[in-house]
Amino acid sequence: MRLDKLRTVESLADQLDRELSWRRKELMQIRMAARESAEAGGDKVVLRGSILIIYANWEGFIRQAANFYVGFVFNQKLPLTKLYSGFWAIDLVEEFNRIKQTEKKRRRMDFVDQLLNRRDNLEHSKYVDKLNKRYINTESNLNIDRFKDIIAILGLRINLSLGDTMIDLNLLSPRNEIAHGGKRTVSTEDVLEICNYVMGQMENFYNGVLEAAEKKYYIVS
Repeated sequence: MRLDKLRTVESLADQLDRELSWRRKELMQIRMAARESAEAGGDKVVLRGSILIIYANWEGFIRQAANFYVGFVFNQKLPLTKLYSGFWAIDLVEEFNRIKQTEKKRRRMDFVDQLLNRRDNLEHSKYVDKLNKRYINTESNLNIDRFKDIIAILGLRINLSLGDTMIDLNLLSPRNEIAHGGKRTVSTEDVLEICNYVMGQMENFYNGVLEAAEKKYYIVS
């Protein structure tokens, strides 16, 4: 489904269900393969490859679900003045990037004028579906800090009490080393532990997005 079609909570939930379902099945297959590998004496290739697939599903789901939610929010056709500030930041990201690349004070004044104009004219943002123009970009490196940034900018109410270090130490570190040609080895226990954790966080994010949509956390009270 195109993001500009996500207008109801039901359509958002359906899209999230589809996205989570196939990824959950793939991760369950990874767990099964890791256990079978252990029974056969431990296939290092299977275990190393498992880390790459776990990471792909981790980053892929968070990025997709986040963009589904942003598309849903902008499709409500609300003026930016009624939206949580994170959506202002998303809408103006290209302007932020331009300002970072210039020393001209006039450009910064133009940016302020643009903000005031949007406030006064109660404009709302429309989704433009262009390749590599996602609202939320994980930069191919979804570490815990970037994950927290996504949660914050979307205004989600998600508890990360399961542990902040798991993603960076148990997933990002081996994934990056393996993906860049390193000889990093991982155990069956490593794969099972991070696979279970990632599945839990994906479901946590899924629930957080749906709760935010249903309770309209995106609207400024």
